[in-house]
Amino acid sequence: MKALFLSFKMTIIKIVRVLLFIRNTYLFKVTGGKIKYPKVLQLPITNKCNCRCVMCNIWKNKNTIEFSLDEFAKFLKDPIFKKIESVGINGGEPSLLPNLPDYVDSILTLPKLKHVNIISNGLLSKRFLFVVEEIYKRCKKNKVTFHLSFSLDGVGNIHNTIRGIPNAFEKVVSTIDAVKSNKLKYCDDFNIGCTIVNQNVNNLVELEAFAKAKEYPIITSAIKCCSK
Repeated sequence: MKALFLSFKMTIIKIVRVLLFIRNTYLFKVTGGKIKYPKVLQLPITNKCNCRCVMCNIWKNKNTIEFSLDEFAKFLKDPIFKKIESVGINGGEPSLLPNLPDYVDSILTLPKLKHVNIISNGLLSKRFLFVVEEIYKRCKKNKVTFHLSFSLDGVGNIHNTIRGIPNAFEKVVSTIDAVKSNKLKYCDDFNIGCTIVNQNVNNLVELEAFAKAKEYPIITSAIKCCSK
């Protein structure tokens, strides 16, 4: 399995290199020889997940494949990433990854990095808060801003139904409230994001009113549509 994953990882890197070569060849002609590299990197750092979302099947995957710390560090040393300024960490559920702060240490070695963001379902409040507190310390030490995004798809049972977990709403709200009440301890800023599906499309006004009452920022660009 490890050999298969490494082979898959190298295939992905080769594909990215080919795409960058094609794009940069074109840009070389139209920009007078200036080569451009990606500045934003989205990292699905684990496929482990403790939700059973209606719009995502990642939780059905029984084969957990993750980078070791050494593999992850080597992966990020590829020249492809030398201009990266912003990294988004997602999954799965990132807080399920053992030693997540140590993985972030590798991210913090990126020479142009300015910003790190973690997207979470917020179910494991105690574990999550412990992890992000440590990550925030390391980000501040490296003068990198740290942002948290929480998935909140509706109020009460609407969120529970979409996430497939009893009491998911109460758990994520508890986590968000803990961050909001002591933000300087956990992050530079946070927001909530909603995935629009059939189960919540008629209740978005209720969610907006709830977020406004709780003073939860909503970034509308983070909302995406799903046909399920």
